[in-house]
Amino acid sequence: MIFPGIQKKFKWPNVNQELLDIKGTISEERAKYLLAKFITWNPAFAWEMMSGMELEPMQDFVLRSWITKNFNMNIWSRAAGKTEVAAVFCGLYPIIQPETQIVCAAQGFRKSREILERLDKFMNSPKAGLLNQCITEPLKRKNDLYSLKVGRSS
Repeated sequence: MIFPGIQKKFKWPNVNQELLDIKGTISEERAKYLLAKFITWNPAFAWEMMSGMELEPMQDFVLRSWITKNFNMNIWSRAAGKTEVAAVFCGLYPIIQPETQIVCAAQGFRKSREILERLDKFMNSPKAGLLNQCITEPLKRKNDLYSLKVGRSS
């Protein structure tokens, strides 16, 4: 259940309608900007297109809020898909925001490692052709450090 707080009300932009309203041709720079905006506001569609994996509507909502807002706090029950959504976020956010670094911090190293291993599993699936093209270096496994390079990000 979502409780209203004292925060300002935010109206989600209708990016799909904005794209439908474009007439004529656009420049390559504008096309890149609009693609990034589309992916930002439609992360589940972008993830399905890149990895072939469909997200649940609740996961889409959470992923969209993580991408568009700072300082998110979520309280989820057991087996709600927290690790899966965190792995999707770690794979998708560096594609949307180049030159970013993400730190997966958890109660223990085991859970942080599990998030990146889940992302690695998504990347190695046969349907993840587009996602694999974004990964510049495969997952590096060390005793106390796992790292993955996405494009110009890490």
